[in-house]
Amino acid sequence: MRQEKLESLGIRFLRFKDEDVKKDLSEVARAITNWVELHKNDSLGIMTHPPSPSKEGEFELN
Repeated sequence: MRQEKLESLGIRFLRFKDEDVKKDLSEVARAITNWVELHKNDSLGIMTHPPSPSKEGEFELN
């Protein structure tokens, strides 16, 4: 799978439902900002929490 190959190279993915982007873009932007803050040290090899490959990059907006 292409995404798995890219992830093996260190590329991260965030996915949002089209419906969430269309209905509440500000909440999507907030979720992206929060994700970036949480992972800002990852590129330095410092993990802020253990990765969860099955749920990596998946967000469910409430």
